[in-house]
Amino acid sequence: MQNKIYTILATAAVTIVAVVGVLYYIGDQNSSDHHPQKEERSSSSSQESSSSSSSSEKSDDDADDNSDDDEIKQVQAALIGNGFDLRLTDYDGVPVEEAMKKPGSPQNLVHDGIKQFYFQDDHVVRHTGLGMYVGGATGHYQIQPNKLIITYAGGASFTVPYNVDGDNVNFEPWTTSGDGHSYTYNFVSDPNAKAYIDSKPMQD
Repeated sequence: MQNKIYTILATAAVTIVAVVGVLYYIGDQNSSDHHPQKEERSSSSSQESSSSSSSSEKSDDDADDNSDDDEIKQVQAALIGNGFDLRLTDYDGVPVEEAMKKPGSPQNLVHDGIKQFYFQDDHVVRHTGLGMYVGGATGHYQIQPNKLIITYAGGASFTVPYNVDGDNVNFEPWTTSGDGHSYTYNFVSDPNAKAYIDSKPMQD
């Protein structure tokens, strides 16, 4: 009788162990199935975040490009059909009129420091200098954000900085250096520039 009881208990113990093992296996399988889903959700969330960030950056770039295009068109409208003068204002930080009075300073700063320009269209600019012996010539120009680049007929060029303030286009003074000296220029409106250029024989 006692042996029979032991046998029953042993059988019950084995059955319990087997059931526990099955339950553990099932639980482990369920846990393994769940992890990829978490990873997929995490990966999907990361991709959505990256896509959103890229879209936002693209929108910012497009807005900047549109703003630059609008400003360039505004500058172009301010130039076409209008005349301007390039004027040397300072020599080594001193106004040219005063600088010319100093010993050793060039005596033709004012004369040589003035050029006239007329912007004919969105590419062509006609230009000349003071004196009837200086003929008219045809150069070209291009507008970039914050700078106007003018190229003479001979190939030399210079850059005029500008800023746009509402409806106003403001050309700013700038300074260059050469031969150990500094030169400060202004680019100013001149309603008579076209007539003056038209009065000159064309050199090209």
